[in-house]
Amino acid sequence: MFPHRSLSCLSLLLLAAGCEESFSPDAPFEPRMVIYSVLSTQSDTQFVRIYSTYNPPDRDPTKNPDEQPVKDAVVTLQRGGSGFILRDTILIRSDRSRYPSDVFTYFVTPLRPRPDESFTLAVASSTLGAVSASVVVPGRGDLSINATSVLANPWAYSSYTPIGVAVHLSRATLAFVIRYYVEFEADTPAGRRLQRTEVPYSAKLLDRFFEIYEYTYPLPTRRTTQPGKAWGESYLFSIVAYRRTIELIRHENLNVAFKRAVFYLIQYDENWFKYYQSVRVYRDKHSIRLDEPDFTNIRGGAGVFGSLTIDSTSVVIPEDLGPPAR
Repeated sequence: MFPHRSLSCLSLLLLAAGCEESFSPDAPFEPRMVIYSVLSTQSDTQFVRIYSTYNPPDRDPTKNPDEQPVKDAVVTLQRGGSGFILRDTILIRSDRSRYPSDVFTYFVTPLRPRPDESFTLAVASSTLGAVSASVVVPGRGDLSINATSVLANPWAYSSYTPIGVAVHLSRATLAFVIRYYVEFEADTPAGRRLQRTEVPYSAKLLDRFFEIYEYTYPLPTRRTTQPGKAWGESYLFSIVAYRRTIELIRHENLNVAFKRAVFYLIQYDENWFKYYQSVRVYRDKHSIRLDEPDFTNIRGGAGVFGSLTIDSTSVVIPEDLGPPAR
């Protein structure tokens, strides 16, 4: 009499029976190699770290007590017609909060990449197979400091006066960052030493009475201009942050003699920055979604093979630089 009701009951019974079957979201685990390597023009020693993926209990990575370095790999770097075979070594791990062991890695020296060079990385393991990757090192960049007089006496200018740095990037650059340091000599227990302190991007005053500031340091930023445009990117550092840095140096060191302000332009290739974005720069900070895609340029594996180029310029500043007497 009520066929539709009977059909609904049958559907519910089938659904209930289906719910009793176990369901697992895990695909079959297949070990793969994971590569981490960033070539730098700043060093004549290059490193390649190689690991195996692992299958932790309850899908919880924190339950994996040890790293899984691949120790049977043959690692080569190819530059034009030249090939370099890497050796293995152990590096002391400074932070042991996650893993207690030191760092197993492969290295080659002397090898200092030059701007605009192309490299191919090849890794062969008897247990995990072979992977490869390629990279182009960013070309040389240029920096122009637009406020040399401000650096010589920041207290002579308004707190709203910026310290401007204009840069020209290479064609292979996808992202960049400018780091800014003050170099000075000071007395230490080991004698007089040349030291340096990084200047924040900005300094926000939180408490005027106790002179408490919140400091912000520059982070890698995606380029906004097309390759080939001169002086297409710029940074504006806070003069307040510069003043505060000078004051803290004088407060924390003895017999200070300032030397120079040094600006570094670090250019990152496409592979490095896309990997950095995938692990550090979630596009929607207010979302709870976890489907941000991973990035890798390792053919047959995971991880990143990237490169960076570092250029610098400096401005001499007065040795007795400091706030005016009150």
